[in-house]
Amino acid sequence: MECKSCGSTSFRYDDMGNAVCEYCGRRYFDAARLVAERLRKYEAASDFEIEAGKLLKYKGASTEVDIPKGLGIKAICAGAFANQPYLSGVRIPEGVEVIENGAFSGCTSLSAVAIPGSVRKIGAAWERNQRNGTGAFEGCSGLRSVTFSEGLREIQFRAFAGCSSLETVSMPDSVEVLGQNAFWNCSALTSVRISRRVGRIEGGAFSMCSNLKEVVIPDGVTFLGCAAFGACASLSSVTIPDSVTDIEYGVFRNCENLHDVTASMAWKEKHWEKIDFLKKYDPHPRLTFFRKHRFRIIVGILWFIASVTLYITAVADGEPPLSIETIGISIFGPPLLAGFFMLMFGCFGSDA
Repeated sequence: MECKSCGSTSFRYDDMGNAVCEYCGRRYFDAARLVAERLRKYEAASDFEIEAGKLLKYKGASTEVDIPKGLGIKAICAGAFANQPYLSGVRIPEGVEVIENGAFSGCTSLSAVAIPGSVRKIGAAWERNQRNGTGAFEGCSGLRSVTFSEGLREIQFRAFAGCSSLETVSMPDSVEVLGQNAFWNCSALTSVRISRRVGRIEGGAFSMCSNLKEVVIPDGVTFLGCAAFGACASLSSVTIPDSVTDIEYGVFRNCENLHDVTASMAWKEKHWEKIDFLKKYDPHPRLTFFRKHRFRIIVGILWFIASVTLYITAVADGEPPLSIETIGISIFGPPLLAGFFMLMFGCFGSDA
């Protein structure tokens, strides 16, 4: 293309798509470029199955996907990009508000994703009658980086479960909901920043994050669900705020290296006795206690019964209870006391 005024062949394009001569500034309408651009957009759009603002399915085969902004997509539906192992990158445009369960699950080559500020919700909450389900990015084993934007409110059920290459998580303070198993089995995860607006850390949220070493639970969290940090083998330090009042079984189950629990004196005075309980999951604690100490308990009971029986027999025979010489020892003295202390030791003694 050549400028008719000055003969220059150097052009740039303005916001309207017009060609502008860089030498004299004359504008030209570039019909060929406009047609090519519209054709490119049409071909790109044909790779997407869209209905009523929902992206139902990506039908292309590109390794890098740029979801067009002008298609009016509000939701990326379940299975839209699922199980496409060749997909290494995707650009989610502004305007998308929901990324549903299973939308990108099983995309094992996906290495990075940026969540735009328009997205309010990733995944959906677990329901009691739900037997199984797949999180939005579950099983993206090559995913190393996730960038969240301010505006995101919910990271729901298994959203990033099994993202075994994910190393860091930094939630914006707009996040209010952290669902069950949200980051379950993110085995490479070493650091996490939890939003200050999260009120509940649901069960299994960070379970089996075996490289996670330190967790600071922000002030405002009131609930820690079952095994929320269970089986975090490297976890050694946890900070718990006063706001935590509701704690379920096994929050730190199988965290064998957890020795440093930081909490205020007020929290310790009220909840410190639960710390040992937090590291265990035992739905039948009384039965487990009996099994563990059954020998001491049974021996103590039998010894106590035998001592009392001999004492009653001696009294019935008119013998003085403290000076029976028939077997050479005082029946009521050492045997009875020994049985009593054996029973008490079995019930309240050391756990060793």
